[in-house]
Amino acid sequence: MNKNNLWNNILLLMEKELNPHIFKNYLKDTRQLDINNDKLTVEVSSKFHKEYLNSHLVNKIKSSLSQLLNKDISILFKIAKENKLNVPAVPKEKLKEKTVNEKEINDTKKLSANLNLKFSFENFVVGASNQFAHAACLSVAKSPSKTYNPLFIYSGAGLGKTHLINAIGDRIIETNSHLSVLYIPGDKFINDLIHSLQNGKMDSFRAKYRKIDVLLMDDVQFIAGKPATQEEFFHTFNTLYMNGKQIVLTSDKPPKEIPLLEERLRSRFQSGLLADIAFPDLETREAILYKKCEVEKVKIPPEVINYIAKKIKHSIRDLEGAFVKLVALTTLMNQEINLELAKKAVKDMIKENVKKGTTLDTIQQTVGDYYGIDKKQLCSKRRIREILIPRQVAMYIAREITNASTTEIGRSFGSKDHSTAIHAIEKIRNLRKMDNNLNASIEKIIKDLRMENM
Repeated sequence: MNKNNLWNNILLLMEKELNPHIFKNYLKDTRQLDINNDKLTVEVSSKFHKEYLNSHLVNKIKSSLSQLLNKDISILFKIAKENKLNVPAVPKEKLKEKTVNEKEINDTKKLSANLNLKFSFENFVVGASNQFAHAACLSVAKSPSKTYNPLFIYSGAGLGKTHLINAIGDRIIETNSHLSVLYIPGDKFINDLIHSLQNGKMDSFRAKYRKIDVLLMDDVQFIAGKPATQEEFFHTFNTLYMNGKQIVLTSDKPPKEIPLLEERLRSRFQSGLLADIAFPDLETREAILYKKCEVEKVKIPPEVINYIAKKIKHSIRDLEGAFVKLVALTTLMNQEINLELAKKAVKDMIKENVKKGTTLDTIQQTVGDYYGIDKKQLCSKRRIREILIPRQVAMYIAREITNASTTEIGRSFGSKDHSTAIHAIEKIRNLRKMDNNLNASIEKIIKDLRMENM
């Protein structure tokens, strides 16, 4: 075997064995630098990639190397040095001044568009749970109003919707600075409308929202149930769409499940591309923490990263909060980051079981008893209302009071993946806002579960 092609052979093997997004994000752009004295040196693009490979993939790679060469070989990941641009025609001082000025101009535009400068595609970690939404957002940012219009992104809280919608605006301003962009949360749109109505400034309000090139509205579900706001947004949407302007919306649920949303708006929201973001898997959660380490220049041991990622499953926002708390603790207490310190940092953020003995099986049995349904029926695939609602309630309670993932919950009810559980949880969460009887039932069941384990 030609040793100069050794790494290419390894990449071919890894591409077949690894999850596609892991291979694409962490291995695809690596290259062999040298092989000498049973040590292979491979170039990676950043410290983040180096730490991820050393923590997660190095043993798998070594095993493949041993199979190819019939001997053990060590591997060193080396961070690539940035290539320096050779532009002798422009003095370095002028080049630097130009770059700084362009950045300042773009940053000013981003702030005027209400964008959060922290959120960009460059610092968004892509995983299996958000890969489709990320690709859709990239496509829109590359060609506004030419691909998916409107683009509707939905997910639970803290999973990256706001990051992605801001990243679209960030990229458009960087690459199409002549386009006007506006980011607005749904509740601020309502407040802006109320203020404009009270002060007789509806002409300026309409000009603000209808004469832009890209409208990015976050949490659009807030306008539901507000007739005047929905009326105004309906005409704003139509004006932008008919004029070929890009519209991007986010919500905590898909259009068909937003209660009190007018049908004409629901229809328009569903006319473009719908992209959901699921709960991140373990690998993605770990990658997010490694990325935070790279950005903040903090060293956290792999076992600590793994512990936090395993304990905080359902929110990227909570994951980042745990990181901030851990770093604050180590600074305030003047201690090295270790597993014990990590346990202190996340103990208040972990959703504990109601009582140690509460399991998915216990929840199914208790919910079945409450509704007078046999546990086998509760876990069947029958979709009659008398069984469907109790089954969804059981999934909701399991999500609320245990650390079980949606995949684990779904499988315990006979589903192949997490999608059934996610739908059930979101549906019951929404119903609780409108149904006092359902609220009372859920509280009673949770109380019964506490009593069973006392």
